[in-house]
Amino acid sequence: MCSQVNVIISFMHNQEYNEILIRRIQQIQKLKHRPDQFTVLVREIPLCIEHKARDCCVDHFFRRHYPNTYYSYQMVYKTEELEESVVRHAIMHCYNL
Repeated sequence: MCSQVNVIISFMHNQEYNEILIRRIQQIQKLKHRPDQFTVLVREIPLCIEHKARDCCVDHFFRRHYPNTYYSYQMVYKTEELEESVVRHAIMHCYNL
């Protein structure tokens, strides 16, 4: 009896997972690049005097100057891969001119 219940529950979870997966894939396919959604790369962020941290300085700046469009920020600490990506992009951009 217990094993039958486990099988039924597993089947239901699998069906639900597949349905959610299909919906996510459809949503990703519908997404279009919008000019109002972009990323800003900020370097050498000053230390926030009020909180003694760098990340809140970014948050305060964008909330003050872009209150209707600012969503969030994310700090990047290991920048090696990011630097490589920026250099690759710059090289590709130079060759495409």
